[in-house]
Amino acid sequence: MANGTLKVSNIQTSSGSGTITLGQSGETINIPSGCTITNSGTQTGFGGDNKPYFHVKGNKTLTGDNVSQKLDLDTTVIDSASLLDASNDKLVIATAGKYFISYGIGGTISNFADELQTFRGYLYKNGSSFYQAKHSDSGSNPGEANYVSASFVMDLAANDYLELYALNDVTGSNYCDCYEHLTGFKIIE
Repeated sequence: MANGTLKVSNIQTSSGSGTITLGQSGETINIPSGCTITNSGTQTGFGGDNKPYFHVKGNKTLTGDNVSQKLDLDTTVIDSASLLDASNDKLVIATAGKYFISYGIGGTISNFADELQTFRGYLYKNGSSFYQAKHSDSGSNPGEANYVSASFVMDLAANDYLELYALNDVTGSNYCDCYEHLTGFKIIE
């Protein structure tokens, strides 16, 4: 039928199995506004899969007081596209897009008699501070663990890189044991 309207309630192959093709290369199949596509089978070839995705971590002892220091990102928990550059403690983006990013940095004073007054965790993008999370302590709990975290959506281009930094302000000892993680995935647009 050429240039007409086909009205049916069910389309099947004549054999009851096989492939049904709608349209051909270069054509567009239009689904009008208000219509719903219901899928009870397996879909392939459309939609998205939130790749790449990653979860990397590390731990580092901060040895300077009140100085921002780069943290270790040297362990892969999961990394769908091998984005972690462990030798440089950074994550290098391969595919441009909007990403959901989450990071967390914890710090514990090695000498429990000392107090962690201020603890800051930074996400760096391409060598510059992009976001800072801060925790201030009242000084009443020497040696307690402190944790900062943040989550957000950010635009990333291919070859952008992410790093984590921390700053600790300690009365007494100048040592803070840190544990850190960086997690994210590309958003389907």
